[in-house]
Amino acid sequence: MGLPRPNRLWALGLLPFLALALLRLQDGASAEHGDYAQYLLHARAVTEGKAYEDTGYLYTELNPVIGPVAYPPGLPLVLVPVVATAGDPRSLARPLMLLFALGFLVFAAVYFARRDSVRAGWLVAILAGLSLPFLQWSTRLGTDIPFCALVWLTILLMDRPERPGRGSAVLLMLAGAAAIAFRSAGIALIPAALLYLLLNRRRGARIVLGCVALWTAVFVASAVLLPTASSYADQIPRSPGKIVSYFLGGVLDYRHAFSDAVLGAWLPDVAAKAWRGGALVLAVIGLSAWLRSEWRSFLACFAFFYAGVVLAFPAHMTRYIWPLYPLLLYGVLRGLASVLALGFRGRNTPRWIHAVPAATVLVLVAGQAWLALRAPRVSDLGEEPGVQALLDHLRAGTDADGRRVVFFKPRVLVWETRLPAMGLVVAPPDAWIEELCRQGITDVVTGNLGAAPEGDTSLQHAIAAHPERFQQTWSEGAFVLYRFDRGACAAQGADR
Repeated sequence: MGLPRPNRLWALGLLPFLALALLRLQDGASAEHGDYAQYLLHARAVTEGKAYEDTGYLYTELNPVIGPVAYPPGLPLVLVPVVATAGDPRSLARPLMLLFALGFLVFAAVYFARRDSVRAGWLVAILAGLSLPFLQWSTRLGTDIPFCALVWLTILLMDRPERPGRGSAVLLMLAGAAAIAFRSAGIALIPAALLYLLLNRRRGARIVLGCVALWTAVFVASAVLLPTASSYADQIPRSPGKIVSYFLGGVLDYRHAFSDAVLGAWLPDVAAKAWRGGALVLAVIGLSAWLRSEWRSFLACFAFFYAGVVLAFPAHMTRYIWPLYPLLLYGVLRGLASVLALGFRGRNTPRWIHAVPAATVLVLVAGQAWLALRAPRVSDLGEEPGVQALLDHLRAGTDADGRRVVFFKPRVLVWETRLPAMGLVVAPPDAWIEELCRQGITDVVTGNLGAAPEGDTSLQHAIAAHPERFQQTWSEGAFVLYRFDRGACAAQGADR
């Protein structure tokens, strides 16, 4: 079976996403996100002939959530030619991210067009990319959306009804390997493939085993050659009680992700709650019906293991659930169709019933368009008051070469100034001093624009507890720069 024949409806299905994504093209990275800078730092290290992890970002075990020592190499390697040639790599990366987003929607749509109907695929294509956070990230540098595209290409190829040819098999292996190289959460593909093989035992077992071998090799090589896995391991709970606690906490936290997926944020509060509750019931009905016939599919296997990965990880962010959005939305639409059909069991179903899901989608599209048009532009960190002045001051320092700085967004500071930087931590004052000595810090910056209030407060407590170790040298807006006196570090035995 080939792909569903292209027609104008497929193009129309992508138009709402494309129009709204382009509308959000000028959104910045905001003060809450610094991952993009580390991808660029890895790419810059490669272009300059340095070790991949030699970025200048000072990883601290006191706050591993900021980011690992090194990210998986997928996106940084893609960015190497961009960083090598572009004055502003993020501008050139925007079209690349948009292409990944379009690929994600097309692969998911084709999947459901094959497994259900062209109409189902079309409706999924329309809805899956319309949440406001997804629209904002669709042209923002990051791995989340490329990961979605690569995962759904893998799912589409693995769940082909016929045995894949040589070209498709190679593409399947490479797509899964790339997904793992982009995000460590892609490890869920490996047990999913083994479970899929166990449930099906069909011809093509060698291809599935080849996928497992290659994907495992990519993950192991990344873990062995780069300090990625060990950094993430700092965040994984050890005790069974803690793991259960994280799972339960994840279920509660990801309620917001489901609300985002079903596109009800534009509704008044009471109506939004009613829609979310109704959509949840519809999703349960629709996915239950889907599982009865598709429980042996690779998508079902992947969804099971991927949900376990994201629930076990301590950081619960909506974007981690994006790969499951098409399945959740398909469940809602199928549940809606099932409920409508119940009223006409044993009788001819009127034609207008089939138009209800499409009409629901049109209402949701209109609401999301209204929301996207009204949402204020997300400003870039460098546009926030005082940030650019701080960066300019640090670049211009006469002793800039020896500086090592604490800042609430350390990776952004490293990218912009080339000064090594560590993030904020939450620790007692004496632990702060010990960590500053261990990391060789020369300067600390208070101020966080509301993005890291606990760490900023903790740093200010350390300064108040040891005033003799800190000398204010500069301030503007919310930011105050202190020189840290390292004179006693050697005596403490904690000097770098």
